[in-house]
Amino acid sequence: MIKRIEFSQHALLKIEILESRGVTISTDLISETIRTPSKLEASGEGKFICQQRLNGLVLRVVYQ
Repeated sequence: MIKRIEFSQHALLKIEILESRGVTISTDLISETIRTPSKLEASGEGKFICQQRLNGLVLRVVYQ
């Protein structure tokens, strides 16, 4: 069963800011990173950090 992913207003704002600076990150890419990360860390307090490499950059997604 796949759980639904909800994006906070902060996350949506961050996506817009990155796009205004020439870095396009789609919600689909973020969802895929959460579902199949190349690296996953527990951050405490029920939060997780997952990572995915993208064209020489690293996308880090924090979720709860």
